[in-house]
This record gives sequence, structure tokens and C-alpha cells, in this order.
Amino acid sequence: MKNILLSALFFVCSIAHNALASGLSEADSLFDKGRFDKAAQAYEVAAKGSVGDDKLRAVYRAVQSKALSFAYAEAAQRLLEEPLPNDRLWQARFLLLRAELFRQYLRQYGRAMPADRQDSASDVTRWSAAQWHERIQAAYQLLWPLRGELSRVSLASESYFMKKGEPEEDIPTLLDFLVYSWSDYLLTQAPAGDALPDAAPFVVSQYPGRLDFSMPPAHVAALLMTEASGANVHKERRKAAELWRIRRLLLPFEHQDRFKLPEDMKSLRLKAGTVLARWTEVFTLPETRAEAAYHAADFLEQDGDYAAAVQLCKRAASLWHGTPGAAKCERLKARIEMPSLSITAHNTPPGGGNAFSINVRNMDSVYCRLYKTTPQELLRLSRRGAERDYYYLLGLDSKAVQDGFLARKADREWKVSPAYPAQYVAIRQDVDAAGLERGLYVAIVSDDDSFRPGSSFISAGIVNCTDLFLLGSAGFRARPGEFFFAPELGGRGVSADGFHLYAVDALSGAPVQGANISAFYDQDFSRRQKLTAATDKYGMASLRSLFTLAYPASSNYRLAPLAERGKSLAYWGQEGGFSYSVPAPLELYLETDRPVYRPGQEVSFKATVLRRTADGFAVQSTPLQVRVSAHDANYQEFGVLTLKTNGMGSVSGSFKIPQGRLLGGYTLRAVADAYGAEFESSQGFAVEEYKRPEFELKLGEAKDAWRYGRKAVVRGKASYYFGGPVPQAKVSYQIYRRRYMPWYAWWAFWFRPDSPKAEVASGSVQTDQDGNFSIEFKPAPEPGAFEKEPSSFIVEAQAHDAGGRTITDSKTYQAGARAYMFKVDLPAGFARPWASYDIAVRLMNLNDTQVLGRGSYALYRLEPVLKDDGVYASGGGFGWGGQPQAAQRLEEAFLDVPDGAKVQSGDFLFSDVGAEHVRLKNLPEGIYRLQLKADDIWGGVSEQSLIVLSAGNEPKLPIPSVAMSEQKTCQVGETARVLAGSSELKGALYAEIWAGNFLLGRQVFAKGGLRVLEIPVEREHVGGFAVRWFGASDFKIYSGQELVDVPRPEKDLSVSLDAPKTQEPGSQANWLLTVKDSQGRPVQGEALVKVYDRSLEYYASAEASWLDALYQANGGPGMLNMPFFDTPGMSFPVKKGLLASLWQTVRGGEARSVPPSLRLGGGDNYYAEGMAYGGGAMMRKSLSA
Repeated sequence: MKNILLSALFFVCSIAHNALASGLSEADSLFDKGRFDKAAQAYEVAAKGSVGDDKLRAVYRAVQSKALSFAYAEAAQRLLEEPLPNDRLWQARFLLLRAELFRQYLRQYGRAMPADRQDSASDVTRWSAAQWHERIQAAYQLLWPLRGELSRVSLASESYFMKKGEPEEDIPTLLDFLVYSWSDYLLTQAPAGDALPDAAPFVVSQYPGRLDFSMPPAHVAALLMTEASGANVHKERRKAAELWRIRRLLLPFEHQDRFKLPEDMKSLRLKAGTVLARWTEVFTLPETRAEAAYHAADFLEQDGDYAAAVQLCKRAASLWHGTPGAAKCERLKARIEMPSLSITAHNTPPGGGNAFSINVRNMDSVYCRLYKTTPQELLRLSRRGAERDYYYLLGLDSKAVQDGFLARKADREWKVSPAYPAQYVAIRQDVDAAGLERGLYVAIVSDDDSFRPGSSFISAGIVNCTDLFLLGSAGFRARPGEFFFAPELGGRGVSADGFHLYAVDALSGAPVQGANISAFYDQDFSRRQKLTAATDKYGMASLRSLFTLAYPASSNYRLAPLAERGKSLAYWGQEGGFSYSVPAPLELYLETDRPVYRPGQEVSFKATVLRRTADGFAVQSTPLQVRVSAHDANYQEFGVLTLKTNGMGSVSGSFKIPQGRLLGGYTLRAVADAYGAEFESSQGFAVEEYKRPEFELKLGEAKDAWRYGRKAVVRGKASYYFGGPVPQAKVSYQIYRRRYMPWYAWWAFWFRPDSPKAEVASGSVQTDQDGNFSIEFKPAPEPGAFEKEPSSFIVEAQAHDAGGRTITDSKTYQAGARAYMFKVDLPAGFARPWASYDIAVRLMNLNDTQVLGRGSYALYRLEPVLKDDGVYASGGGFGWGGQPQAAQRLEEAFLDVPDGAKVQSGDFLFSDVGAEHVRLKNLPEGIYRLQLKADDIWGGVSEQSLIVLSAGNEPKLPIPSVAMSEQKTCQVGETARVLAGSSELKGALYAEIWAGNFLLGRQVFAKGGLRVLEIPVEREHVGGFAVRWFGASDFKIYSGQELVDVPRPEKDLSVSLDAPKTQEPGSQANWLLTVKDSQGRPVQGEALVKVYDRSLEYYASAEASWLDALYQANGGPGMLNMPFFDTPGMSFPVKKGLLASLWQTVRGGEARSVPPSLRLGGGDNYYAEGMAYGGGAMMRKSLSA
């Protein structure tokens, strides 16, 4: 009987085991087919009925399946609920899964995570990013003691759990995968830490140090790789161990954001290259030797040592042929040795100087051909059908070159020998076509005289030999008020000159009368038409544009002109254009009472409606209905109010924020219907389950200026928001240096460009019982050319409150080698020979505080020899969009000019109030240098200098292109004066006056040079205007632009708020708000006063008031179109011969290295960043699905 019962029991257990095995097998089948939702369910069923390894397999795969279904939160929650197995290998598998899954979760939802710590075991979606990072680091750190066992586990045996990499021997064991995964996290995802490590100590053969997980991430990554390069190096790990040494050495180059890099990266590359070259001798495997050789050669190529790189690549290809590193060396060598040739065609003056340029490498000779052509022939060869533009004058295709030009005899042929500075160096070399006559030419260059398409390098471009320039501006020639839409008048059609063209002789600069212009013109990218015009005696022609003045209405205008004078042509590299949109007759503005709220709180708002007028804005005094709606983070509406505006055009109200909705960015939307149109505005605010930060950090002001090399002290305080001190709190800090250029002495620092901030110190301190702390360090100057110049030091301090929030403050301090600088107030941009010129000078310390002291001044006359700054018409010189290049500062232009005769001098006795004066009376026309000196309290003398100009109405001064206003600000009724032109400009000078994109007026002067332009300031100039001048001579263009501010004093209001400094909770607050106009008279109006807890700005700062943007200054005009462009040539592909073979080597594909992965989605590769699905909304949904 007992035997029968035992047999029956064994039979039942076998059935159960087979059923469980069948369930796991069925789940595996679903997984393999990519049906991850079903697989996850099947694995969960299998896990409930199994034990041991089968259960662990089922749980592992269930988590993977959920992740592959993009249910990352649910996968993470399930994984955390499963206790770690006792078996060490299974522990490692589950810890790796935790680390990789949590990393994937961070990639998907990192930007939507709460800011505060919330220790919720049942809902991982409430964790902050910092909490996720802690759990990732904890998983990795628990894995590290298992590294011995992991080094003996082949990834090939783990195929059930992960996808193997290619090639397998690069990451052969679980230890290698751990280091690969962990170091990738440290170098791409982990917070960088308080201070970045210097890069240089990492670039060594053996990286020293003992692993400490509190080190900066780059240090930890380097030590992990060092351990992997020496741990349990059995036969299967020899290649991986040596590759880890190479990867560790390359860290500062491949992860530059994790290191403090030296200014001289070339020296660092040289140091790394030396180590790599040594490894080619000491490594034990051909694969790793070749890999080291490739990276060493790559550094040589980056530094321009092409010959050495080629030699190293040859050696690697010879000694270690067949390895991936040798193949990469072959490609690198082929890339360096590869010949290249392309042409860049130019506009050129008669005579053919600089007709085109060749970009050439590794060719001993370049053969050149020129073919005469015409616009008609180029149009026919372009095969573009109906003529709609002149783009066929800018480029060619291969069929046009082959059939239209290579098939016939060239009009001219010659050979050019490139002048290389060294072997393998690519150069750009200008090529002249001596004796070239006016007209169009096709220039073709090749590496051999046969010009065989397919086997020769061939490049072709179009050269325009001309003595005609065509310049152009775009924008309505009208007053802005003429294009103001008044709704009560209804829509109407208006027109004005929209394109303004100027034809000038490219050599003399004289206006060209009677130049024939044909232009393709369209409005709103349709109704393309061809227009013709002829220039007048000033070389000018205009084309009119139509506009429908209504709301809403906008139009876009484009023009492609071609000017002709005899055989000379002028055209542009891109079409000219401008657009105009009717400003909205009503503007809505929304405001909330604070930037962040909790669910269940009320958000109060105010909406203001303004009516646009010809002069600006006015309140909407006529009642108007405004619909205000509230929307949650999914833009679902949860409240709506319809309100009528008061006499000041505003409405106000509030909404209660509902409970239970997604946290994040909420929106208020206000809409008003008027004039047959809908006007709207929106305002965002944050809704969070926030906790108020408990305290704040405040860094103190510097009592004295900081001196280089002397101890500096930054004092600070940590205070609770209720006023009490925060004792014994750890405060971390970083100190950064950047160049300092005081706003009041910009003229003294023109030579010193701005710089990014560079970290110079870091550390931590602790607050005392009163919450005070101090930071000490010695400020040092920027090494190199600017070591004697002042610097700004930015101190950033951080502390953490009990909720894990990071509390920060930062402050900037100045330091220098000298204690003083000068604040100089010029009475005008330039002096006049018949008037007084009174310069105010103040002595300032590095803290921008006026101080006492003694000094002197001397004024010297300069006699400079001018350097021509005209822009040659073969491209370059003008910024993107055709804007005139920024004029060279006069201090820079005359830097090397020695002081001439001393004109005036004197002594200063500086006070801490008021100013000393340099009074110049009837200063003769000329260029002067004002030298300022003061005795410095730190020893020696503080010195600065600036250029002073004295100019008559038509000055005869050797000055480069300049646009300088006499006064930066002018009032209506005054006369603005602008010194414009260049002493090198021989041709006509054209001046345009712009208010934004409206051309207000033009002036033409037949004789170039310099002159003072006078512009009577009228109402149309309010908001400011721009003066743009230009002209040509000697095949160059000269230009400049200056902005003059014309304020709206009647719009200026001053506001004062008399409020108590402290207030008892629950008590009545009485505030007095006073508003006055620019004349000091009281103003009747409506104000919005916001009162909220200042600590809330930890989560979201209040936005700047919309009032700041109401009256924007008029900007400058759009692009200045000109015939200045380089035309890149077309090139034939090389399909046969030795060059084709070399090209195939360069382009040859290398075996793709694919790291192993755990099958968690996001590209199924842990390098991939994955795809974000709706931020926080998807994050919550994935857990509750």
C-alpha cells in the first residue's frame, strides 16, 4: 500500500513539474516572439507555481517583459518586491537587472520626476531623481564584492538573460559587463559631483589609487577599469584586460564633460600618444597592439602630424594585419593619403585676380580650364524649364559640365602647383586668371590634364568677371503709422516701395545710371512675375510691394534681381526678402499670484486687455468679455469663467486646483473675441506636492576688493525662513573664474573676449552655532596673456535640508593685480572742433565702488597709417544674412600707433563722490589717445587709455569703417548726428534710416570718405532708429551701422511701495503704493501686487512682468543683399582607377562593435537613450495599468 501511495505521489509531482516547465516554456515562446505583454502574464503565473531556479528565471523574465512593454515603473516595482536570492550568481543577475532597469527608468522619466524625496516603497513613481541614483549606485556597489566570481562567468553562458556583444572577447565575462555598465553610468548619467577632476593624472600608463565610491564619477570609472585590466586575467580575458587599459586612458578625450580639461589639449594628446605607442610594444596580443597604434595615430592626425600618423599606421597594418585595429589604421592612413580637389568660384574684377580658389590635398599639380559662357547657355544647360530665378548662374550639374563644356575646347588652359606647407596638409589656394575680360566663365579644375569624368578628380564652378555691384535692402519705405491697422476703419489696401536697389561701379564706387535690372518677384511664394527697372542718376531703383491692411494679415516678399551694364553682370547669392505681419489690435496678458501651488489650493489670476494705438498702447476702456479656462498637466480643462473687463481693461478671478490629477505644468488660457478675430494669452504655473525648503543660504558681499595671491574670505549664513540660524550644517562650494569686463570701462577691455567660467577651487565647510560659515582661498589670475587683467570669481554654495532639497546661493566677486580702474563718461561719441568736450573721470575699485586717490592724465595726438578694412567681393567679411561686419573698435584699430605730440595734461585728486574732469576746448580735428593713471594702493600705477575723436562735418581723418553716434539717446525735436563712412571709401556713400523694418529715409553722397550725418528726430523715430551706410570702391564694400535710442518719456512710470519689513502672522497689513509719471505727477491707474512665500521660488521663479516687453526698441534692418558670395563647385564622383580603390578603403565599413545588453527596451542596447512617452503621464500610467 505504501509503495502504491509513493508511486501516486511521484506521479502527481511529475505532472505538476511538467506543467510548470510547460508554463515557463510557453512564456519563453511568447517572449521570443516579441509578445511581451502576454509573456509578462505567463511568467508571473509560472513564478507563482515554481521554486528555485525556475522561479527566479520566471521573475527575471517577467521584469524584462514589462520593461519591453514600456511599463518601466511596473517593472521596477516588481523587481524591488522580489528579495535578492541567496545564490551569489543569482544575486549578481538581479543586481545587474536593478541597475540597468533603474538607469532605463531615469532615461525615460528623469525630467518629470518630483524634486523632493518621498520614501514610498509602494509607488516608485514618487521617487526623486536623487533617490533613483542612490538605488543604482547601491546595486552596483553590492555587485563589487562578487567580482571574483563574476570574472569566471562567461557571458556566453548567460544567453537566457542577456544579448551577447560583438565581438564576444571584448566583453567576455560578467565582470567585464559590470565594469562596462557601471562606468557608462558614471560617465553619462551619474551626477558629476561637486568638482571635476583634472584630466592630466588620468593620462598615464598605470592609474594609481584605491577605489572609494565617494570619489568623483570619473575617478571611480577609471579605478573600475584598472581593476578589470588586472583581475583574474585568464586566457579568455587577456584581450579584454588590455582593452580596459586603453579605454581608461581615453576617458578624458571621450568623456570631456567629466573632466577639467587643460587649455593645451595638444600636450595632453601627445602624452596619451606616447603611452599608447609604448603599449604597442608591451601588450601581448596583436589585436590590442593594433588598437593602441590606431588611437596613437588618431591623436597624431588630430594634431596635424600626418606623416607620423601614416608611418604608425603602416607599421600596424604590417605587423598586425587582419586585426580590427589594423583595419582602422588602414582606413586612417587612406584618409590622410587620399587626394582631394574642389573649386570655389568667385566674383572677380576685370583682369581676373582671384578668379577662383582650389581646395586641394595630396596633388602635385592642378590643371585649370576656362570656358566663356552666357546666361542663356547656362539656363539651357540647367534643364529647369521656365525661368523663375537666377540660380542657374550660381551652380552647375555634372551633365551640364560634361556635355556643355568638357566636350568642347577650352578658351584657356594652364597648370597650378599647390604650395603645401607640409606633406598631407590640405590647403586653400587662390588662383588668378590674368587678363580676364568682363563676362561669365565656367572654371574647371582636375588632377590630370585629360579631365576624364569618373577616373579624374574634376570640380567646376561659375566665375563672374564684372565691374558692377548691385546692393539691396528690403522693407517698406513708409512710416510705421501708415501701416497701423485701426479696426474702426476696416481693412484696406496699401502699397510702398519694398525693395531698394543700388547699382555702383565696383572699382570707382560711383553710382551707375541706366543699369538694366530684371528681377523675379513674388508675394507669399506665389504669383511669381518678372519685373524690369532701370537705375536713376543715383544708381537707385525701387520696386513696389502691395499689402492688405487687415487683421489678421501677413505677407512675405522675395526678389531675385539681375543687373546688367554692357558685359558686366551683378546678382545675389540668395534671394532678397522681407515679411510683414499686422500687429494684433488687442493684446491679452495673464498673471497668477504665485508660481507654484499644491492640489486643492486656489490659483488667483488677473487678465489685462490692452488696445494697440499708432503710438503704442492704451487701456481697453470699453467693456469686453474674456473667457478664462484652467487646464491640468494633460491640458484637460477643469474650470472656466466668463468675465467682463472693468474700466482699466482687466478681469480677475480664481480657480480651485482639483485633487487627484497629474502633477506638473498647468495652464491658464484667456480668450477675447473682438473685430471678428480671437485674441488669446496663456500663463503656466506649477502644481506639486511640494514641501517648503526649511532654510536659505546667503553669501555676503566682499568688504574689500580681492588681490591676486592674497587670502580672500567669503562669509555666508544659513538661516531658517522663520529667522533662526542653521547650526552644524555642511556647506559645499565651488569657485569659478572668468574674465571681468566692467560695464563702465568696456573701452579698456576690447582686446579681451569673454570666457567660460573655469573651476579653480572646491570643498566643504560647516556652519557654526549661529549659522555662519566662511570660505577661504587665494584668487589667482588666468594664466597666459591676461594674467595682469582683473577676473570675476563666482562662488556657488550648496547645502541640503532634511527633505533632501539642495539649497543654493551664488555671488560674484572681483579680483586683480591692481586695485583701481577708471570710469570715464564721455559727453558725446566724438568731439567737435568748435565746441567744448568735458570728460568726467572717476576712480573705481574692483568692487565697482568710487574711491579716493591721486592720478593724472595726458592727451596725445595720433598720426596713424590706416589699414584698409574693406570687404573684398570674393566672399567673406559679412556675417550670416548679409549684415555688415562689426566695426573694429578704435582702441583696437590704433593699438600699435605710438603716441604723438602731447596736447594737454593735468593732475587728478579723486574723491569718493563727484568726478574729476578733462576739459577740452576747441579740440582740433584729429585722433587722440587719452592716457589715465592713478597711484595704486597695492603698489605701482593703474593705467588705462581710450581713443578720443574730434571730427568736423566732413572730417579728413585716417579712420576705418565707422558708425558712431554723437549721442546714444536723442529726444524728439533734437538732431541726431552720426559719424559714418571710411577714409578708404572713394565711391558714393549711401545712408539709410530704419525703424525696424520700415525705411524712413535715405541720403546719398557722391563723394565717399567720412562725414557726419544729421537726422532731425521726429515722432516717427520714437522707439529708436538705425543708421546703415554702405558704399564700394576697388572691388570692396565698406559699411557700418549704428542704433540711436529715442525714448518714450511719456510712458515712463515710477512705482514705490511702502510696506512693513516684518509682519505678525494673522495681522492686518497696510501698504501704500505710489505711482508717478516722468514729470513726477501722480497717476491714476490699476496695479497688481503679488504676495507669496518667498521659499516657493525654490521650485519655480516668478516670471518677469509682461510690462517689460510692452515697448520694445526698434531694431535694425534686415539683411543687406550684395553680390558677395563664394560658389562651391560641383564635383564628379571617382568611380574607377586607383583613386576609386583608395576611396573604397576610406569608406570601407568596419565591423560594428555592439556591447551586450539585458533586453530592457530603449533600443535594446544600454547605450541607447530610449524613447520618452509623455513624460510623467506615461510614468504614472505604466504603474497603474
